[in-house]
Order: sequence, then structure tokens, then C-alpha cells
Amino acid sequence: MTRLRGDTRILLLIASVLTVIGFVFVYSSSSVYALERLGSPHYFLLRQLAFFGVSLLGFFAFAATPLKFIKRAAPVTFLLSLGGTVLTLLPGFGVKMHGANRWIRIAGMSLQPSEVLKLFLFLYLAFLFTRKQKHLTSLWHTYIPFLLVLGVTC
Repeated sequence: MTRLRGDTRILLLIASVLTVIGFVFVYSSSSVYALERLGSPHYFLLRQLAFFGVSLLGFFAFAATPLKFIKRAAPVTFLLSLGGTVLTLLPGFGVKMHGANRWIRIAGMSLQPSEVLKLFLFLYLAFLFTRKQKHLTSLWHTYIPFLLVLGVTC
């Protein structure tokens, strides 16, 4: 394994400290409620830890994915996530939570496609800018398509 550079170590340290602080906040703010309502003061902390574990798996899977594959998949993943966001507007697909239809229920879990869209939007915009590197000074060839993609997404 290659040695981590100093700035990477600092970034990982900051992320780790913020994660631990988040766990402490979740536990301290929900333990009494969880004990009264659910019978275990650790319910929300364990749930947060489980989601953290899943997100770590996703992080390592994404980090192990070759950049060439990510570049090729960027337009497809962007369109799929945009389609998932549009599905929330259709009756029968969108689930109303807290007064808004921004959720989709899949296999008993709720998913907010717009959160996935944020990630793939930036990957797609990076893909667009790398393809149009020669035209970065041109308003019509680079920035207008960028603004159109951003506008359609928003």
C-alpha cells in the first residue's frame, strides 16, 4: 500500500473526527427517546453505524472502480438518476413523506433519488468538461450546454 500524503492524512483525520462527533450527537440526542419508544437506548446509534458501514463499502467500491469505467458510465448513470428523480413525480412511484413526493420505496427501504442525482450530476459535468477541453473558452460550446444540463436537473 502506498503511503498517504500529508494532506490526505489530514483530510482523513478531519472526516474521522467529524464522524465520531456525529455518532456522539446521534446517541446523545436520541438515546432517551429510543429507550422510551423502542426499548433500547442504542437503537439509533446502531442504525447510524449500519448506514456508516454500508457507505464505507460504497466508498471503497467506488474508489476501486477504474477511472476509465467511471468516465464511460457518467452519461448513463446521470440519465438513470435523472429518470429516478422524475419517477417520484408519477403517481404510484413517488412516496409522500413530510409533505413532499421526493422519495421512492424499493424493497422496504426509502430512497431519495435526488441525492444520487447530485453525485452523478457532478460526474457527468466533469465528463462534459473533459470532452470539451478544446472549447473551454467558448461560451456556446461549453458553458451553454453546462447550464442546460444544470437547469434541466434543477
